[in-house]
Amino acid sequence: MVPLPTLDLRSAVRGARCAVLYGGRIFTCRKCHRLTYESQREGRCWRMQRTADRIRARLGVEPRANVIWKPFRMHQRTFDRLRGQFARAECESLAGLIELVDRLQADT
Repeated sequence: MVPLPTLDLRSAVRGARCAVLYGGRIFTCRKCHRLTYESQREGRCWRMQRTADRIRARLGVEPRANVIWKPFRMHQRTFDRLRGQFARAECESLAGLIELVDRLQADT
């Protein structure tokens, strides 16, 4: 059996091993190119809103529903944990939005 050649991906700047290199004039990693993910650039209140939306979808709850019912075949403990996480994410999101509105009103 012939061994396959291995590709040693190292950043040209840091010399660190990387899973993916990004091109340009030189091939470097995300950190060296100072690339960020979209979620890293958004504010905490928007991340919390996205978290709440994700949990709401997992629980099968319609937006603006007043009652959250436990989905069929979901353990009660899992449902209670998700409901608590949903409530915290919703509260943090709303608090962040209130702060944002207050800052915008103060600027005018």
